[in-house]
Amino acid sequence: MAHKRKLKRSEVPVNLTWDLTDIFKTKADYDKVCQQTTATVKHFADFKDHLGDSPQNLLLATEKLVNVIDVNIDKT
Repeated sequence: MAHKRKLKRSEVPVNLTWDLTDIFKTKADYDKVCQQTTATVKHFADFKDHLGDSPQNLLLATEKLVNVIDVNIDKT
């Protein structure tokens, strides 16, 4: 199976994209959330290959994820 390159949003026909204007007022708002999400995901790198090591790890990761979701929901 050949590895396919991930398309940029600008490369996808508009009729195949979601209308994000209901969520983001501007492209700058969208870009900001994308950057924040990328930064947030890096915080979960510590759990790679260790999430299932113990119930404590799973709980900690879940609590961290819930906190991230709560913060982002509060911003909208």
